[in-house]
Amino acid sequence: MLKLTRTQLTSRSALYAGAFGLSLIATTFAIFDLAGFAVLFLVLATAASVVLARYDNMFHMAWLSGHVVFCVVPSLICLVTGFAITYELPTLCTLMTVVALAITDRPTPQSLGGWQPRPALFVYVAVIATVVMVVTKGGSFLYTIATLVMMFGVTSRTASRQIVVGLYLVLVGFVLAYTATYWNGFGRLIVAGTLIIPTIVLCRKIGLPGGKYAILAAISMVGLLGTIVRFREVTLDSILRTSLIDSNSGPLLLGQSFVTRARIDGAVNVSDWFDQFMLLALAAWPREWWSDKPRGFGAVWVAENLGPGFPNHSIASTFVGEHIYYLGLGYGSVASLAVVALICWGYNALGLSRYFLGLGGYLIAVHLPTFYWGGMASFAVRFWIGLVPLVVAFALFQIFRFSLAGRSPAIRTRRNTRLTIHGR
Repeated sequence: MLKLTRTQLTSRSALYAGAFGLSLIATTFAIFDLAGFAVLFLVLATAASVVLARYDNMFHMAWLSGHVVFCVVPSLICLVTGFAITYELPTLCTLMTVVALAITDRPTPQSLGGWQPRPALFVYVAVIATVVMVVTKGGSFLYTIATLVMMFGVTSRTASRQIVVGLYLVLVGFVLAYTATYWNGFGRLIVAGTLIIPTIVLCRKIGLPGGKYAILAAISMVGLLGTIVRFREVTLDSILRTSLIDSNSGPLLLGQSFVTRARIDGAVNVSDWFDQFMLLALAAWPREWWSDKPRGFGAVWVAENLGPGFPNHSIASTFVGEHIYYLGLGYGSVASLAVVALICWGYNALGLSRYFLGLGGYLIAVHLPTFYWGGMASFAVRFWIGLVPLVVAFALFQIFRFSLAGRSPAIRTRRNTRLTIHGR
């Protein structure tokens, strides 16, 4: 078995190397401004990544969801409509996509350490979350939706198909209740993005024909559907051209403009970049306790380039663009790759290990499209807010488990050690 596992590992490593090579070729063509070849190899590298992606790995599915919506589809639209850009940023995003999938290339563990969550508990928490949402007038949504997504994910591992469908409808009902009563229309990714992971979990459970390929194909069309709904376009040409000014394509185009500027200017601003990196670790820290807390990249860019007349407006440039904006093309690419590796490590620790019973993997995965779209600060504030209920829930579970066993963790450890020493 070990030999077979090593053989499979070697085979997958070779395939990842091939996908990485395709993305490097795409980047090379982009550097020489050969748009058609750059997009062709971008698509080929993405296709190889989709083939390699593990259907049961939520990081893989969530990352690829962001990649096809915010990189692949806009790149194809630019090429088809003749919108003139170079493709360094899309190809860099593709290259880092391959790296991210390779780092997290393990199936999600199905064991919860003996804990079998009951579907009734999910419904009970959903009712409480709804009451809290009403009391806070929607202010608790980021906290409660993270908790419900995590609980849905782990409950679905052992529940029947019928029960999973029912729980999914409860979750969708909660999100619809928020959008109908408290949502102001901004932050579509927060609302729609929270349902990506539960939808993938549901499709796996019911055995959707086409599997991951059908899911990613459907998700790739979501952006165009949003453009149709938002701008009321009816012809294919108008839909495609209008989508380039929508928020799905905007981050890629803005980020590519940073690449173009960096090739001419090459200025490096480490201090401002470090402010954004600090937000990755401390985004949820209250501004009242941190008087000089930096603003996120989107708000900073708007203030610097559009002036003070847009106090509540923000913008995104993909997870690579913000680094290039501050550090230039070379250093920015390395910095963005380092941050990607850091988030991959976080997923491996929280989602592919026994820590937090695997719950943390869902928390990271549910916000990965936001990271792909908006970068460090956008991801961090949602992740850290969602981590609060995760830590509380895990602590309560540990207390309950050890109370049920009738002994503390320290006593149990000493007793197990003593039994081992005496050979019992």
